[in-house]
Amino acid sequence: MSRETRLPVAALALARNNEGHELRLAAVLPLGLDIPAGVSGKVGSVLLPLTVQTCVRRGCIASTTVDDTLLEALRGADAFMVTFKMRIVADPTTIPVSLKGLDEGLKALETR
Repeated sequence: MSRETRLPVAALALARNNEGHELRLAAVLPLGLDIPAGVSGKVGSVLLPLTVQTCVRRGCIASTTVDDTLLEALRGADAFMVTFKMRIVADPTTIPVSLKGLDEGLKALETR
């Protein structure tokens, strides 16, 4: 959440693909993202690249597949660190995104 505007800067979502098998992690990031610079994430000691998929009014969406190693790391952490660079800013930005409610959300996905 931005200290100045009190609005969310980034959001995370977990979802299964249409067949219900592959679990994906998506980050919604601000418009103005430097797409060639890429987006990365870190949870615990697990580092991962996120692929920018598209940008819509709400922001740019970057995602990755969640394997068992990443899922275990997410379950054992309080926050997911996402790093990205804005076009008009020289240095990358790293922000923590809370994982509060992750287990409840995963249980809800399993019942669908």
